[in-house]
Amino acid sequence: MPVVFGGITPHPPIIIPEVGGSHLQEVEKTVDAMKQLAADLQDVQPDVVVMVSPHAPALREGVGIFTQLELSGNLASFGVPEISLNLHNDLELTKVILAAAREKGYTMLELKRSLGSTLDHGAIVPLYYLMYKKPTPMVLLSLGLLPREDLYAFGKVLQEIFAASEKRVAFIASGDLSHRLTPEAPAGFDPQGKVFDAQIVEAIAKWYPDEIVNMNHLLIQKAGECGLRPIIMLLGVFADMITKSSILSYEGPFGVGYMVAKVEVGD
Repeated sequence: MPVVFGGITPHPPIIIPEVGGSHLQEVEKTVDAMKQLAADLQDVQPDVVVMVSPHAPALREGVGIFTQLELSGNLASFGVPEISLNLHNDLELTKVILAAAREKGYTMLELKRSLGSTLDHGAIVPLYYLMYKKPTPMVLLSLGLLPREDLYAFGKVLQEIFAASEKRVAFIASGDLSHRLTPEAPAGFDPQGKVFDAQIVEAIAKWYPDEIVNMNHLLIQKAGECGLRPIIMLLGVFADMITKSSILSYEGPFGVGYMVAKVEVGD
C-alpha cells in the first residue's frame, strides 16, 4: 500500500509544556499546528509511523535504522525525565527496509543500543504530539550524510518498499530550519537564514521538490539548518505521487525556524 501521509515537524523542546512553561505562548503557532498535524495523522489511521531524526547518529556511509524491539527515550537532559516514550519498533518493516535498500545498493547500518535512549529529542518532541496519547508502531531512521540527490533517490526506494507493504505508512521528517535568523540565535546571525527558510516554505507549499534538492550549497551552509536532509528524504518518499502539501505554521521566535507541514495523498 502506498504511503498514506507525510509530515514535516520541528523539534524544539520548548514546545513541550513541561519544558516551555511560560515561554509556550511564544511558540503558540507551532504548538497549535502540531496538534492539528497529530489530529490529521490519526484521521488516516496509519499502521506504522516511519520517522527520520537528524539527531539520531548521523552516518557518512549510509542511512541508519534502529533494530531493537522497543524504542524508548525521555527528556531528562532538558530537566523533565517524566516526559518519556516507549514505543514498539516494527521489526517486520525494519527488516524489509534493510533487505530491499541493500539489494538496491544502498548502505544501511543497524543501530542498536543495549543501554540508554534510542529516541533522541529530535524524535521525542514531535512524537509527544503525534503519538503520546495513541502510540503506534514505528520505524526510526537516522541521517545519512550523503549527497542530496542520493537521499532523494533513497526516499524513492522507501516509496517502493511502502507500496509493496500491506501496511498504511505515515512518514515524518523531523528537522528545524535555519538556526541563524536573529542576532540572539544559537548559531549566530546570518541574513541568508531567512532567505533559506522562505525558499523551503515556498517550495513545500507549492510542492517544488527540485528547488530543495538543487538548492544553492552556499545558502545551505549559511543557514545553519538541521532539517534539510530529512525533508529531502520525505520528498523522495512522495516523488511522482499525486499529493497536496500544506504549511500549517512557520515561525522563528528564538532565532530558529520552525515549520510544520503536512503531505496528503490523492487518489
